[in-house]
Amino acid sequence: MQQAIGEHLDRRNENPQPLHWKATAVEILRKVKRAWGVLHDRYGAKKPSAALASIERFLSAFDAAPS
Repeated sequence: MQQAIGEHLDRRNENPQPLHWKATAVEILRKVKRAWGVLHDRYGAKKPSAALASIERFLSAFDAAPS
């Protein structure tokens, strides 16, 4: 299986194509925040992470900015 994966990657890398994002950074961050909330609820994390706090600050500033 590892050999097959390696061969697939080799063929793909012969003619690489750029990755085109379909979601905006804000959409991705909102999904990350939602996923963290589900994990927190399910596994009872003791405290929010610094990364989550950073995401929340960014989103609150983004939502407060005039359109």
